[in-house]
Amino acid sequence: MQTDIRLISLISLLIVFSSILTSCHDDEDYAEVGTSWVYDNSKSSAIEDGEYIIRNMGEYEAPMDTPLPTGCNVDFNKNNLVIAKGHDVNEYDAIEVSATVDGNAYIINVTLIRGQLIRPAVEAWCVASVLPKIPDPTVRLNVKTSAH
Repeated sequence: MQTDIRLISLISLLIVFSSILTSCHDDEDYAEVGTSWVYDNSKSSAIEDGEYIIRNMGEYEAPMDTPLPTGCNVDFNKNNLVIAKGHDVNEYDAIEVSATVDGNAYIINVTLIRGQLIRPAVEAWCVASVLPKIPDPTVRLNVKTSAH
């Protein structure tokens, strides 16, 4: 009987401690690894074409002239933000972006989707992806075009 009471008391104590530990986490919502987004031209005008590995918020604020998009907070303790910017000789209707990690490389795949009417222009594009921190990363950028 006394062993049962001790066991119940121990289980109750463990439940209380586990609920306290799980309630004491950081309430900030972070973007998941693999989350990607597209910047409009006005928000990426401050940076040159190229690929950037952003390791902390200071590195982000230095070249970018805009805050992170709503809901796209990055946990820089665990992740990097990879930004890629480029130009195309034609206008496009939409951009698709995906990102993966291959060894020590961040792979950024950008697809520029063209509509039926293609007007000559030089169109800038800029994308960002949240990826896990890896030692000595490089960036491989794959850009292709696609029709609707």
